[in-house]
Amino acid sequence: MIRVVACALLLGGLACAEAPAAPPRPGVLAVDVVSTSVPDGALLFTISGGPVDGVTASAATITTRTDESGTHVLVSGPLAAGALVRVAVPDVAAAPAYLVTLEQVADGRTFVLVDPSSVTLRIRRVP
Repeated sequence: MIRVVACALLLGGLACAEAPAAPPRPGVLAVDVVSTSVPDGALLFTISGGPVDGVTASAATITTRTDESGTHVLVSGPLAAGALVRVAVPDVAAAPAYLVTLEQVADGRTFVLVDPSSVTLRIRRVP
């Protein structure tokens, strides 16, 4: 009888135990330009929602600065719809928490600020 109770308590405790948390998986997110018309020039945007380990771009010049509100990214050069930058993060499982907010858009020929609503950015997990 004591064995039956001990086994029941042991199995009940094991069934109620939480599964261990999965270890963080470093990975990459991408910021894409989804607008059809993007002026060559510069985009200033902020990535928030989690830590950023680094930002890279293949066809543009970038500058970054991180503070309590997120990672601010300035991208200048030839801009087009599609992949803009790659963002290294410490855990890709947290990808849904990341947001990208476009702050400013500048025309590359005149350096005049353009209405930011003319450009749409999205952040997504890179498979």
